[in-house]
Amino acid sequence: MRIVHFSVSAIARQPWMIVEGLRKHAGVDAHLVDLERYSYSTFCYDIVFSEQPERAIELAETADIITLHNTLDLNSRQFAPIDFRRLAKKGVAFVRMFHTEPELIAQRMGTSVEDVLNCDLPSMASSHFQERCYPRARALPLMVMSEDPLCQPVDDTPSIDIFYSYTNDSLAFADRWATKSFREMSAMLGEVQASTGCSLQICSRMPQEEVFAIKRRSLITTEELITGTYHTSALEGLCMGKATLAYLDHRLEYALRVIAGTEEVPFINVRLEDAPPVLEYLLRHRNEAMEIGQRGREWIDKYWSEPVLVGHFMRAYQELLEHPGRLDRQPELRLDGIKRFWGVTLPDLIQEARARRYALVQPTIAARVPPLNPSAKPPKPAGAPPPTSPPQGPSEPHVKPPLLVRVRWRMRRVYNRFRYGTPEPGR
Repeated sequence: MRIVHFSVSAIARQPWMIVEGLRKHAGVDAHLVDLERYSYSTFCYDIVFSEQPERAIELAETADIITLHNTLDLNSRQFAPIDFRRLAKKGVAFVRMFHTEPELIAQRMGTSVEDVLNCDLPSMASSHFQERCYPRARALPLMVMSEDPLCQPVDDTPSIDIFYSYTNDSLAFADRWATKSFREMSAMLGEVQASTGCSLQICSRMPQEEVFAIKRRSLITTEELITGTYHTSALEGLCMGKATLAYLDHRLEYALRVIAGTEEVPFINVRLEDAPPVLEYLLRHRNEAMEIGQRGREWIDKYWSEPVLVGHFMRAYQELLEHPGRLDRQPELRLDGIKRFWGVTLPDLIQEARARRYALVQPTIAARVPPLNPSAKPPKPAGAPPPTSPPQGPSEPHVKPPLLVRVRWRMRRVYNRFRYGTPEPGR
């Protein structure tokens, strides 16, 4: 079986990991053709079209199956002179794989969401949040290279207490899915660091090998805890044997159980507003944190190993070749009728309610929400002006505080109400 993947972006290494897994565990002649080397990416490449167009053309002409990732369809011409529609008429089996929400794909393709969802090609979608966005697509697991030496647990005592990484600095609730909540996560982790004295490492835009080396020395790793989905980085944390925080809403938790074939969920499932006491507990009970991490690695080896994940893809590809019309959503994950309420509407309503509780925290203020502990100072953004202190003592009761100070006091009340449901702790 010859399978060729085409992609115009790195997509968190997912196309590359799928191809690597197919080669390694299924003996498939699989290749990935990337449009170019992406300036923002330190990830791996197979065939780069801008450098080896002849090789890419040869692979496309001899393929049994072509997988088009995200924004590519039969009409795409980024890889010209390769003509996907002509190859489909020739008998090559095509399938699309979606990794992001349809609104973003439609925007980048210059088309409508309806056109994306109604594409007549068979489709597959990652089984984290994307599966609910593409109800007809076959849900397949998010790949992780659990056998990669960089993802192996280490026997050394952790030298870093908490690890967090992010790929964009968008605010919480600024987007339903495309946010890592960097500012809010940093403020929360800064609060925990100040109250416990723990060591904290936040990484971004670094070579993958450096990030993994730091992560492997950590006791606890955390995802963004806003959207309700997990990401590749959380799976990598499990592979490394780390106690891993991630917020999975009810649909994500259910889909994970279905795909993994077990009721056990390896993540510490917690939201941003509930995370500080959980982190503080794990820091006080380090042996428990380490045991949780060991159990997470055992879960990966049993339910989410490379051969298991590749098996999901191979069954889908075999079905595509033999019965292309049957490559659709698994019955247990369908979103027909009232199932859509439980799988899509209810999680969105809950997320909207959380966002409303946080709505008054404006983008320019969100990163500087004062912590509850007066001694706790969240990480100060580069170039930020020194904070203004509120007036102290009874000698200046008649002085009206500056506008920024009054706004910050109000933000503190909003933050406390969001986290604790009270205007101020103890009141």
